[in-house]
Amino acid sequence: MFILASTGSAIGLGNVWRFPYMAGIYGGGTFILAYLFFILLFVIPGMVIEITAGAEGGPPFFKGFRKLVGKFWLFSILPFALCWIIFSYYMVITGWVLFYFVFSLFGNPPAFSDAAGGWVLPAFSFAALAMVSIVSALGVRKGIEKLNLYLMPLLFLSLIFLLANTAGLDGASESIAFITAVDLGGIANPQLLIAAFAQALFSLSVGMGILFTYGSYLRRKSGILGSVAAVAVLDTSFSLISAFIVFAITFTFALSPATGPTLVFETLPRALELVPLGNVLLPVFFLLLFFAAMTSAISLLEVLVSGVEGVGWSRPKTVLVVVAATALLFIPSLLSYSPVGLQFGGMPFLDYLNSVFVDRLMPVAMAVLVLLLAWKWKGAAAAFSSVFSPTPGRIFYAITKYLLPFTILLQMI
Repeated sequence: MFILASTGSAIGLGNVWRFPYMAGIYGGGTFILAYLFFILLFVIPGMVIEITAGAEGGPPFFKGFRKLVGKFWLFSILPFALCWIIFSYYMVITGWVLFYFVFSLFGNPPAFSDAAGGWVLPAFSFAALAMVSIVSALGVRKGIEKLNLYLMPLLFLSLIFLLANTAGLDGASESIAFITAVDLGGIANPQLLIAAFAQALFSLSVGMGILFTYGSYLRRKSGILGSVAAVAVLDTSFSLISAFIVFAITFTFALSPATGPTLVFETLPRALELVPLGNVLLPVFFLLLFFAAMTSAISLLEVLVSGVEGVGWSRPKTVLVVVAATALLFIPSLLSYSPVGLQFGGMPFLDYLNSVFVDRLMPVAMAVLVLLLAWKWKGAAAAFSSVFSPTPGRIFYAITKYLLPFTILLQMI
């Protein structure tokens, strides 16, 4: 269940939406090679320290940090705040995916610009928030574990169905060539390296407190390396298969793989209409996106609930308070793409949170959490030796303690 929950946390819109368009922008296989390198060298050790620290500290969120790092637990407020901000607008986007899934069942969904001009799109975001809140209120075992137990197999079945129906497209061979072609000269591009490193960190949720929270629910501390490896392999496989599917459709209809963020919401739906069984593939594609978004959203909410649970409230009351607080940012983000068209700083409020606030805060929050555990948790070195064995453990501990935070902060330059 821990592997399912952690994989559900890792697999989200970033795998099906962000990974393909980032790979498209940065040269396909060249980007993917850098991405795999960063996962092996930096991300897996980062996952290990966060999960083992969570298993040692236990729940709730802030109490666990206080147990491990004493008065320095106050620094854990930063990743907690980051999760709160991301969750507030992630639920808005999850509602968009739900909207497109429902409308794709009854024909061609409207263009996003048209949907954002009415109130139906925001209503779906409220529905998505309500669904996630109900699951969280049911608790870890009855809610989160049950959700992942059913959604994760459905998620992979949807992916396999899409793969089977796109592998025969004319653009399938071009897709394989694109995601396997490596330009060794281009791999030295600093922008590509930063983008690949950021995608690897974000995709596997390192430094956000999610893995610490799920680790705190572990009853035993053995087998962590196997669990981490399983999550990394499943998440990476999901991203690679998603990229193949997206590029197979893209090349079949002579679209540009470097289209960018609009590739999923604007371009692919129009292309899928022309594919055999397109009326089935389109809703399955958006159902896949919705499942991925839901499992990640519940992980973000769980960090917030775990942080507030230390007050001593019941689980349903804690969820209610957290969701009410989330509304402070959720509603302005919701109104960004509605007839109100709420803006801040000359852009939609949701875009401002994402591109201005989160893009600057996320590297800092991630670096702070890794630094906090690597430098102030006295059991960090022993945990690495226990998980990896002594010599590899010392190497990976040094990478996590010195190189990982430095590399994260380089993204801000």
